Amino acid sequence: MTRPASPRSTPALADARHVREPRYTLDFVAMLTGVGTSTIRHYERIGLIDPTAPSTGSHRFSDLDVERVRQINRLRHDLGVNLAAVEVILHMRQRMVEMQDELARLRRLG
Repeated sequence: MTRPASPRSTPALADARHVREPRYTLDFVAMLTGVGTSTIRHYERIGLIDPTAPSTGSHRFSDLDVERVRQINRLRHDLGVNLAAVEVILHMRQRMVEMQDELARLRRLG
């Protein structure tokens, strides 16, 4: 279910906020991804994912967190990549996305 964009935000910004909204429990993420809860906790401990801890103390995961768990799982099991390499790959992917965003911003300006 998507929320309508506020008058001051663009649809892309509203979608970006929506996918970052902490909504899912650990058990639900495990069910969605097929990855065990202890494995997801391990990914969290080593910094591969960073769910939000609301004031209630229980972690909540966003759509982006779910997708990240899926990416990690694909790299680990489909490609046989170890966790150290997963971290490097995900960091490089994030940098590429940031650079693409910066390039798009510069093109709009210029």
